[in-house]
Amino acid sequence: MVETSCWDLLASIEENCERYSAEQCPTEQRCTVYAREIITEFDSQTGCPIEETISECVGVLPGYSGRIAPPGPFVFEGCEE
Repeated sequence: MVETSCWDLLASIEENCERYSAEQCPTEQRCTVYAREIITEFDSQTGCPIEETISECVGVLPGYSGRIAPPGPFVFEGCEE
């Protein structure tokens, strides 16, 4: 039996999850909703960034701890890299 690496496994899970919108994200299929902020523009009066939060459906590995280490990849336990 050939073991699948974490990253190969995640890629196959991701392929399934990314087909769904954040609203329809099937958490029972190892998917989770991930919200990220993107600076879209700067306010002309204050000069402050106007951020828009975009949510997307992404895949997670078994043992996913429920957090993403910023900046960087998902943090998961019980899976060898």
